Amino acid sequence: MKNLISFLIYSQDNGLISNKNYSTSSTFFNYLNFFFNKNILKDKYSLIIYFRNFFFKILSTIYYPLAIILYILDFRIVNINSFSIGTYCEEIENVLIRNEFEKKKLFLLSPKKFCANNHLDNKIFEKKIFIIKNNFLSFFLIPLSFINFFSKNPYKDKYCEKFFFEKQFYYMKKHKLNGCIDHDIFHKEILKKEKIQNFLYFIDKEKNKNLISKEINILNKKICVLHIRKSKDNTLRNFEFNTFEKTIKYLADNNFVILNFTDQPQEKKIQGYIEFDIKENKNKNLQISSMINCDLFLGSQSGPGMLAKFLEIPSVITNAINFNNLYQYENFKIIFKKYFIGNKMLSLNEIFKNNLDCLWDINILKKLNVTVEDSTEDEILNATKEMIDHKVLDKNILKNYFKDNNISFNHIEYSVLRNTSINFINNNNFLV
Repeated sequence: MKNLISFLIYSQDNGLISNKNYSTSSTFFNYLNFFFNKNILKDKYSLIIYFRNFFFKILSTIYYPLAIILYILDFRIVNINSFSIGTYCEEIENVLIRNEFEKKKLFLLSPKKFCANNHLDNKIFEKKIFIIKNNFLSFFLIPLSFINFFSKNPYKDKYCEKFFFEKQFYYMKKHKLNGCIDHDIFHKEILKKEKIQNFLYFIDKEKNKNLISKEINILNKKICVLHIRKSKDNTLRNFEFNTFEKTIKYLADNNFVILNFTDQPQEKKIQGYIEFDIKENKNKNLQISSMINCDLFLGSQSGPGMLAKFLEIPSVITNAINFNNLYQYENFKIIFKKYFIGNKMLSLNEIFKNNLDCLWDINILKKLNVTVEDSTEDEILNATKEMIDHKVLDKNILKNYFKDNNISFNHIEYSVLRNTSINFINNNNFLV
């Protein structure tokens, strides 16, 4: 309830009106259509958010004179919400890349009470964007984010009748609907990053390394940040700590210190492994400094995993469920959760044919009698060894498999599948 109240107070217009199965652009016409169209599925939460946002949309008309003045002066508001590290990093990267070419004066509302980690702003993003952290001022300026001509976000310049996010992809594919997929929107901008020389120059790694040294005696050790996802929402993406113990011991033996920032401590005494209570502000600060100086990221694609992608940190991604996801860099290894019908593991081809290539809802799998198995301790360990030893999967193996099984999706050449662990493929019926 506390999170919902904060969302209702501080959230900005992200350019979209969201419902269960897809999103539409946040125009006045689409607001009216959302309310009167009986074919659009609504629940009590979507209606609460709808009325709240529609109120701010109307209120924004009072702010038009201010918006016009700021627009003429070349200012733009970045209407991105900072309550989720993963989404925040993904969306703000898109805007930053675009602005390297557009050169607008950007400002963003990221109130302290709403931001997932305020140190993410002061250590990274405020170097490129003027960020307003004051809670009251942020609330007062929220209507500006509802003025379309004055705002910047990843979805604004791409007009589509329907937008589909990862958790809506199953519905889109099953019903063969047309629209924009968030993968494609982000992919287009990230490719432009190659044209920007030293895009991450503004991040002060040395200053943050000194902060780490004051808190941890790392000496000359390398840093691995571990992220175990254990959230109450989208539980299909969760997994357990115990499958990482072998890998932690292996990394510790290879001159790594493994840092886990968590609100669910394991209290495990493993050499080289250190836990930090992420609810404490000083540890949130240390988390961002550690990510900036990280030599290896280990864990899921969510939250800090998206920050690792933004920072281009070598990563071992485990327990993945997005088989059609896109990564534009080569410095990662990936292993997936395994799907079964009865005792038979579904191959990659069967996953695509059954529209399971990007599915977040475990209840849909239950209705299909599909069970799920997390990444095993040996799969995680072997993927990590492959990453450290720079072992690379022959790209022709997947290219031929896609062709033979008629698997195709946008930008398939950038699919995360291309860096699947060799051990994972060889020891499972994944490519049959």
